Amino acid sequence: SFSMRDLLTAFTVAAVVIGLSTLFGVKALALLLGLLAVAGLALALTVVILNLPLLAGTDNPIVWFLPLIVVAAGLFGLLYALVLRARRPALYEALGQAVAEI
Repeated sequence: SFSMRDLLTAFTVAAVVIGLSTLFGVKALALLLGLLAVAGLALALTVVILNLPLLAGTDNPIVWFLPLIVVAAGLFGLLYALVLRARRPALYEALGQAVAEI
């Protein structure tokens, strides 16, 4: 549930961010917060992968292939995008414009 304490915390964080942006500049703060976000996501991913058997509810070795499936799907998508850009640039550009319109 959302409480008054949560609201005050959100306002405090916003005030600190605004204060830091005036002190360091918006671009420096954006870079700092971006790096902080990447570090947080990397930490969360590490914790999830290290506790994968606990999250899956089994110690079966097949569980360790789940992250590999996700990586393989990402690599396949990247490879397909590169092939599409090289062989059918009009379609590739149209996809980019369709995403931009959304």
